[in-house]
Amino acid sequence: MAVKMEGASPPVFEQIFRNARFAQGGNALFEGKVAGSPRPQVVWTRKGLQMQGSDKHQMMYDEASGKVSLLIKAIGPGDEGEYTCTALNPYGEAICTVYISPEATKAVKKSRSSHKLHKSKSGHDQQMLQQQQQLQLQQQQQQQMQVQEQQQLSQQSMQKSVQQQSFQQSSSVQQSSSAMSSSQQSFQQQSAANFQQSASSSFQQAASSSVEQSSMSSSSMQQSSSVQQSSSVQQSSNFQQSSTQQSAISSSNQQMSMMKEAEPEVIYLKHVERQAQQQKREEITNKYAAPQFMTPLMNVSVNEGDRSHFEAKVGPVGDPSMVVEWYCNGTLIPASSRVTTACQFGFVSMDMLSTTSSDAGEYTCVVKSEAGNDKSHCTLTVVAKKEIESEMHSQSLRMVQESQQSQQVIVQEEIVPAPKFTRPLANLGERIEGSSIKLEGQINPSSDSSMKIEWYKDGQPITASSRIGTIFSFGYVSLNISDLRAEDAGTYTCRAINKSGEDRSQASFSVKASTSMTASTGLEEQRAYIQKTEQLEMYQASKMTKSEMTIEQPTQAPEFKTNIKDQLEVKEGGFAHFEARLEPMGDHTMKVEWMKDGKAVEASSRTTSFFNFGYVALTVKQVAHHDQGTYSCIATNACGRTETKAQLRMISKADAEFQSKSWESIQKMETKKVESSMEFHQEVTSSPKFVSALKGTSVVVEGQKAHFECRVEPQNDPKMQIQWYFNGQVLSASSRIQTFHDFGYVAIDINEARQEDSGTYTLVATNILGTEKAEVKLNVNAHAQVDFSTLHSTAVQQTAKFETKQEVRQEFEEVAAHGPPVFKTTLVSPEPVTDGKNIHLEGRLEPIGDPSMKVEWFFNGRPLTIGSRFKTYNDFGFIALDILGVTTLDQGQYTCRASNKLGEASTQANVQVLAKSSVITETEHESAMQQISYLEKEKVKLVSEEEAVKAAPSFTKALKNIEAPEGQNIHMEARLSPTGDSTMRVEWTFNGKPLKSGHRFRPAYDFDYVALDVLSVYPEDSGVYTCHARNAYGEAVSSATIKIIGQAQVVSESRTEMSQFAYLEKKTSGRAEFQEETTTQAPVFTSSPKSSEVKEGQKAHFEARIIPVSDPTLKVEWMLNGQPIKLGSRFREGHDFGFVSLDISHVLPEDAGQYTCRATNNLGQAVCSCNLTVKANQTIVKETIHESALQQINYLESQRSTQTQEEGLTTQAPVFTANMRDVQVAEGVPAHFEAKLVPIGDPKLKVEWLKDGHPIEASNRMSTLHDFGFVALDLKYTRPSDSGKYSIRALNGLGEATVSANLKVLSGKGGAEMESMHGDALQKIAYLERTKTTKDQNEEDAPQHAPQFVAQLQGKTQLLEGQNAHLECRIDPYPDSTLKVEWFCNGKPLPFGNRWRTSYDFGFAALDILGCYAEDSGKYTIKATNILGSAESSANISIATGKGLLLDTDHQDALNKIKYLESKHQKTAEEELCAPEPPQFGRPLKNINLEEGQAAHFETTLTPVNDASMRVEWMFNGKPVPQGHRFRTTYDFGFVALDILYAYPEDSGIYSCVAKNVLGETSSQCTLQVQGKSGLLLDTLDKDRLSQLRNLEQRERTRQEDVESVITKPVFTTPLNNVDGAMEGAHVHLECRLEPVNDPNLRVEWFVNSKAIKIGSRFRTTHDFGYVALDVLQAYEEDSGTYMCKATNKLGEAVNTGSVSVTARKGLLLDSQHPEGWEKMRELETRRKGARLEVEETTVTAPKFVTQLQGVTSLSEGQSAHFEAQIEPIHDSSLRVEFLHNGKQLQQASRIHTVCDFGYVALDIGSLISSDAGEYICIAKNTLGETRSSITLNISARGSLDTSSQRPEGLEKIKELESRGQRSRTDEIQTFQKPVFTTALQNCVMQENQSAHLAARLIPVGDPSLKVEWMKDGKVLETGSRIKTSLDFGLVKLDIDSIRTSDVGIYTCKAVNLNGEATSTTSIKVQDERAAGEDGAKEVGPPKFVTQVASKVDISEGQSAHFEARLSPTEDPNMKVEWFKNGEPLPSGH
Repeated sequence: MAVKMEGASPPVFEQIFRNARFAQGGNALFEGKVAGSPRPQVVWTRKGLQMQGSDKHQMMYDEASGKVSLLIKAIGPGDEGEYTCTALNPYGEAICTVYISPEATKAVKKSRSSHKLHKSKSGHDQQMLQQQQQLQLQQQQQQQMQVQEQQQLSQQSMQKSVQQQSFQQSSSVQQSSSAMSSSQQSFQQQSAANFQQSASSSFQQAASSSVEQSSMSSSSMQQSSSVQQSSSVQQSSNFQQSSTQQSAISSSNQQMSMMKEAEPEVIYLKHVERQAQQQKREEITNKYAAPQFMTPLMNVSVNEGDRSHFEAKVGPVGDPSMVVEWYCNGTLIPASSRVTTACQFGFVSMDMLSTTSSDAGEYTCVVKSEAGNDKSHCTLTVVAKKEIESEMHSQSLRMVQESQQSQQVIVQEEIVPAPKFTRPLANLGERIEGSSIKLEGQINPSSDSSMKIEWYKDGQPITASSRIGTIFSFGYVSLNISDLRAEDAGTYTCRAINKSGEDRSQASFSVKASTSMTASTGLEEQRAYIQKTEQLEMYQASKMTKSEMTIEQPTQAPEFKTNIKDQLEVKEGGFAHFEARLEPMGDHTMKVEWMKDGKAVEASSRTTSFFNFGYVALTVKQVAHHDQGTYSCIATNACGRTETKAQLRMISKADAEFQSKSWESIQKMETKKVESSMEFHQEVTSSPKFVSALKGTSVVVEGQKAHFECRVEPQNDPKMQIQWYFNGQVLSASSRIQTFHDFGYVAIDINEARQEDSGTYTLVATNILGTEKAEVKLNVNAHAQVDFSTLHSTAVQQTAKFETKQEVRQEFEEVAAHGPPVFKTTLVSPEPVTDGKNIHLEGRLEPIGDPSMKVEWFFNGRPLTIGSRFKTYNDFGFIALDILGVTTLDQGQYTCRASNKLGEASTQANVQVLAKSSVITETEHESAMQQISYLEKEKVKLVSEEEAVKAAPSFTKALKNIEAPEGQNIHMEARLSPTGDSTMRVEWTFNGKPLKSGHRFRPAYDFDYVALDVLSVYPEDSGVYTCHARNAYGEAVSSATIKIIGQAQVVSESRTEMSQFAYLEKKTSGRAEFQEETTTQAPVFTSSPKSSEVKEGQKAHFEARIIPVSDPTLKVEWMLNGQPIKLGSRFREGHDFGFVSLDISHVLPEDAGQYTCRATNNLGQAVCSCNLTVKANQTIVKETIHESALQQINYLESQRSTQTQEEGLTTQAPVFTANMRDVQVAEGVPAHFEAKLVPIGDPKLKVEWLKDGHPIEASNRMSTLHDFGFVALDLKYTRPSDSGKYSIRALNGLGEATVSANLKVLSGKGGAEMESMHGDALQKIAYLERTKTTKDQNEEDAPQHAPQFVAQLQGKTQLLEGQNAHLECRIDPYPDSTLKVEWFCNGKPLPFGNRWRTSYDFGFAALDILGCYAEDSGKYTIKATNILGSAESSANISIATGKGLLLDTDHQDALNKIKYLESKHQKTAEEELCAPEPPQFGRPLKNINLEEGQAAHFETTLTPVNDASMRVEWMFNGKPVPQGHRFRTTYDFGFVALDILYAYPEDSGIYSCVAKNVLGETSSQCTLQVQGKSGLLLDTLDKDRLSQLRNLEQRERTRQEDVESVITKPVFTTPLNNVDGAMEGAHVHLECRLEPVNDPNLRVEWFVNSKAIKIGSRFRTTHDFGYVALDVLQAYEEDSGTYMCKATNKLGEAVNTGSVSVTARKGLLLDSQHPEGWEKMRELETRRKGARLEVEETTVTAPKFVTQLQGVTSLSEGQSAHFEAQIEPIHDSSLRVEFLHNGKQLQQASRIHTVCDFGYVALDIGSLISSDAGEYICIAKNTLGETRSSITLNISARGSLDTSSQRPEGLEKIKELESRGQRSRTDEIQTFQKPVFTTALQNCVMQENQSAHLAARLIPVGDPSLKVEWMKDGKVLETGSRIKTSLDFGLVKLDIDSIRTSDVGIYTCKAVNLNGEATSTTSIKVQDERAAGEDGAKEVGPPKFVTQVASKVDISEGQSAHFEARLSPTEDPNMKVEWFKNGEPLPSGH
């Protein structure tokens, strides 16, 4: 925006030039904008010399617009350096520079040789260039006059030909590594001149340039007034680009072709060496010597697949005519994405990625220039890969390779026919510009993998781009072009080539240019530009063949190609953005509407929508709570409509602040990664040196922008520090002052300069070698008044309003002067708070702008430690302290001390903390309460600090009369003074009566701005509107007359509808009137509810309509059988605008009856009734409690069934291989049926369960399973009605099979049939019922004998205090359902607690005592009882106290051993007390024989249990068991198990479990035999049996084999999905389906852009049972392209293709680390934008109850009470709601819950007791007043027990149990010990991308004060989606997914409670795959004993012997260790 100045002003650059990077050979365009009065002159200089215009350098300057540009054609070596633009006028000068770095000619994509390229720039090279430049100085001065004359002629012919662009400059300038698309040029030849001069040129820079745009860039159409011949005009619209995202592809491309036809669009992905073009030479050129190689090429030898690098040095340096060419075996190497060449300052190089064996040969580098040429040769040797690298399956893979080679021979022998187009391309005729076309055809053969498809346009090859895409799949070829342009017209040729020949097909089409321009902008000031552009288009079209273009009617209904996405984590005050793609794009009749929750979204200053050329967007700024909801975009045309929806959810500021801080830390980490990866390993050789002095505008006028810049060396010093000083004080960057430091470029921008900015600015550059300074002075001249007039004429008043606010803020800043600290407002002691609340202390401190001010906080005289709970603030004189979650320990005196150089001051406040009561009163939204409290306090303080302005009000700008038609919105505004009067009251009247604010009337009063908006006016709104302003000193009045012209066609509303409008307006009025209208009618039901019949568990709904609809006194009650309905979670009433409803969720049988609705008001009542019939479930409860979950499960199952309908083949009819068994159980006991079924892999197999011939539906009590041939049914608990015949019916396409079994449930004689809310009581009931029914069971189910102890109670009996005790035994008989186990200590029952843990499972009984005390000593007895008898076993435990410890050792050798172990790894204090014993297995492992596919389970027990050093390993045939989803190991509290989910024959062998601790080890082994199926022939890992397997494979089979599936040629059943627009770093997933699924010889390969994909850490492939997938983790831009999946077997091959496009992110992170400053910057920038319509919020009024508290007032004890009401205003953030009970404040608790949401207030009290009766009062308060509503609750008391039940049939049973007596138990106050890790963390060594799991056990378990923290390398561990922690009942876990090298380190788990803390430490290591050799295994040496086995060990009989030694290498998996006794192998066992 141009600023009109009064008088003269020096030059200033309003738009500075941007630094950028360009591809070598392209054109570089730099644009800027300068302003000044008078118009300044512009001069360009380079290296101190003035530049002259030439064909190489073109300089343009338009004085009218101030635009300055520099164009450098064919940029290359010699063009690097600094270009300075100087603007001068009589009042000063302004300087702006452009710097082209040497790497500007480097390839955009970084390669590994990039570091070397940067080093090639030396001082010697720069000196040579400067000397050459000086030699040309005199010659150029002689040519200066001629060139100036030519330049003047050129400028005259270039007027009005420059494209006008409006850019919004971002706050930082950066360099980007994205590719720059080639500039489009258009030339015009002048016939009147004797020479050719470029008359106009337009340059469109790609969106991947180095300047981040934070606002939309609008480009107007480019035209030239001197065009003699017509040409087509290309137009496209620019899309809005977010400040946090940059597109890798230019969103708009504008060009105009004049004399010659435009070239096809080319997108450069790599650096391209172009042929030297014929350019006009200057008359005088330098002569260079013939080129020669200073350093020749060297021979290169690489492995296949690696990168090849060639380099050499040539001279002379700086010859612009030098051309470098590369040849391979005499053939020119073309530029491609795989080959990258570079030529910089005499350094030539070539990099070739993914070298193959065909690349081997002789490489030649040819250097040519005008003076001669030279060559250099070298040889490339490629070492081919011998075999696939593998560790465990080398032999199998070798066989696969051999089979592949034989297959390849077969394929080569096949005769492939020549290509033939069976369906050629078809001509498409004439198409409209902007539409899309598709050229398609069919070619044979369709399965030829060697076929190559090429596309040509007018004989030139077509390069794929964002608009142009090709497809070749299954013989189908197509070319897709979107957004057609004029230059796309022509003839297209498709060429198909294979080894047998080729074929071609052609098609052509023409493009009809559009003559209209899409003007979707809403800015008034741009309409003039659009009109001028349309006039130029009409003039251009008049010279062409005059053909009128008719707008075609739409032929296609709207369709969203991409839907809008949910915005679920939008910060409060941030912005939300929805966007989508819509087709058809060229439809001008398309209408797009945005809706929120079904209502139209109104355009405002916060909400803007955009629709242009198929792109729709909606942006919501400053998101608030009321913006949340469902947003939908509706597109409509004549052919139809479509809609897309998304959700908007906001997070509070506290959460957003946490996320912001987390994001900042992530940014810092990522920035460090980028910086570390981009570091040049180059030493800093010099101290800082300024190449040029600080240049810039030294004199500016107040309000202009000041800019200073310079260049500093060395450029590549990453440790250089840049600091700015102002008058000796450190200058910090802010929203107004911005600093830059980028690759040696240092600059500072001061926006909106003020007079106080005048002074000396000092720049200090520091590195490790020294410091350098530079100074410049700035003088800011003040003027009387700055004219901020703008092109946005409608925004003048709003701009003045913001300027007034800014001036007040500036005056406030100027008043603050430096002096000693003074607390303007001191700390105030807060009210006493309860435990867990937050405390906020704040004050005001002056002086504000003192940088030396130091603020300290003290607690009870000691410095306060700032941490996660204590947060301090010191911002612009505002100091504050927040204490989160206070405890009684935080009570005391808090002192804030401020000090500076002139003195100090302090202020104190006392904090009192009350102990938390039994009732929980804390809020569930702590952050919201803090924010509300802060806003309330801040508002009160701001109001109190305002100074009273002693002046009567006056209107500086009066209201204006308005005349408008009906239905429009009118806006009245005025200006009022004084502005700072807090007592000012503004009221509006209409025809002398107070105006009621409502949804149509919206008054506003802000600062001095008074306004009234009336929406959708009616004729009755006509009249006199008056604004009254009053304060303590007087009154002012301003009036205006509004005249509304009515429309005859308007149908007037009925009286009822008008009363509704009046009611709504009165509801939202600002007056605190309790009831403004009287009830005129008694209630009448206009429709009655209908009776219904539902099943148990379903929903019931009743609804009716009632009048009057707007009676606030109307009270609606629902009753069941004459009794009030008990409100709860199942019953929900509704009453809204005459509509009453009742919903009952999960209907029960007792809900049946007559429902009555009674409506009552002051004039009468009305009653209506209906009946509800409930069909109860007689036998089985089939319904689910979670309806939504069941629906989702059904949906997923239906999806799964539909997806798998066509997968797989049905091979046989169902057959049950294992039948079900009859089951007889007691009532309440679980029941289980199972069977086995074949075929296993049939997806069409359907399994149904039947009971007595009727289908069984799944419910919460019954669950079925069908997995891999295993079918099961489980009943959680049984009832007598469950008895019957259960059948399984399996059916598929070939038949069905059925198997049955009987279930007999022995009745418990009337036992309770219900689901209990008390699980413990239910278990007790079940136990009692089982004891009564045992007599009815068969004798075979009864126990055979009385209990007896197979193994007596045993364990360690001598313990130290603090150790853990463990006792265990084994009991027989097992299983015995009647067996009862009891524990006694010294004859008394064992107490319950978290330290005592008992277990009894599988006949194994154990007791664990955690943290023993001395008083725990005694005799422990276990008693086992069944119906035949009982047995006991006892053990004595003696626990010694800590005082009696003997510290002297009797075993010195053992003590030395302990010291050695302790030095090895630190242990916690608890672990040092433990004295573990050698490991011992409780029982041996059992041998298992099973069939293939079944599950294998090994288990045993292990002691000692709580040994932290215990390590358990499973071995298979002497090797560790592989980790995977099939093998699952368990080691938990002495229980050791190994599960193999489904076994294969190769799993057969010896499995051994090895347990080790510090005192020894033991092992137990068993064998597993898996019977394989005849249909599978699996390779073995045993090398000795390989020959036998081959013989078996070649031998003819003599027996009849099972029917095998027919192997067919590969066929892809589903196409490969495309991925478009994936962001860089995102996860890309491609998948498809493939047949046959059971071919073991099927091989699947993946290719990208016809090159094989190397599987690695980023690329992961999947091939599982016909499912083929490729996952690309952390995708990059270079991953874009065409992906092909190729499947090959013996019968043929098939291919499937898909496209992937990845959008590159910006190279640098531009997100602000100061969100507050960024918001302020955006606010300042928006002041220069156009006027925006701001919708003011509804005026806040005093609280008012719209509906009083209502609910059921007479309830019984144990029921739930619910009261609710509605209040206004609903948008008041300061509104507080409190509830009083009998005059005392009601505290929230688990039973008592309050709700206040959007005007809805509710109180819920669950499980009522007699003390809850009384009066409840709801108080609503805000700053304007308060209001109350009360209700009385009566509670009828019950007996000692709550006998009400949801299951009345079980009431008698409960009474019977209660009559047996209650156990009196005194609750003991739980006391907890300090934390102790019972099991420590284990070290973890993982491969990269694996998942790491750390776990430990911790006590005490139930301590609520226990906190667990995880740290890595001493720092708090950041958790996220990849790193997760958990604490579950003493189990502490840390899971890290996809482990990386950055995860390596020391991990510490710290547990803290009130009694102390404990830590456990471990380490995570990641094995480096690069350390592996060629065969994939690490190189290890021979075994060597580091320490020897002890030669002599003396022990007593019965003791344990321990031998140990140290052995290296430690990481050899193939090492085998054997033990011998007397020369014979030692057998292993427990």
